[in-house]
Amino acid sequence: MASNNPLTLDAKTLQNTNSQCSGSESEATQGSFSVGYRYDFTTNGTDVTFTFELLDKDKSGVVAYLWSQSPFSETQMTSMSGNKFYQNRKWFYKRTNH
Repeated sequence: MASNNPLTLDAKTLQNTNSQCSGSESEATQGSFSVGYRYDFTTNGTDVTFTFELLDKDKSGVVAYLWSQSPFSETQMTSMSGNKFYQNRKWFYKRTNH
C-alpha cells in the first residue's frame, strides 16, 4: 500500500457471551474438533435439560453421550436433528447449613 493512500478500518471485538448455562466451545477432552460445539443447560423445577450441537460439518453419524464423573456413568443422548442432541435429568442437590 502506498503511503499516500491510507486505509482506515473500524474494528469491534465481540464480547464473550459464554456462561455456565450456554455458549460455545472448541476444546475437547478426547480427540479434537474442527469447529466445536454449542451447549445449553436449562432448568424447569428439578429437571435439567442438556442440549449440545456439534458444529463440525466434517463429521457425520455422530452419537452423543452425557457423562457423569463421580460415580462414572454415561447415557446416550437423544438426537434432535442433524448433530443436535439433548438429555433430560432430574437434578438433586444436598443442601447444607453452615
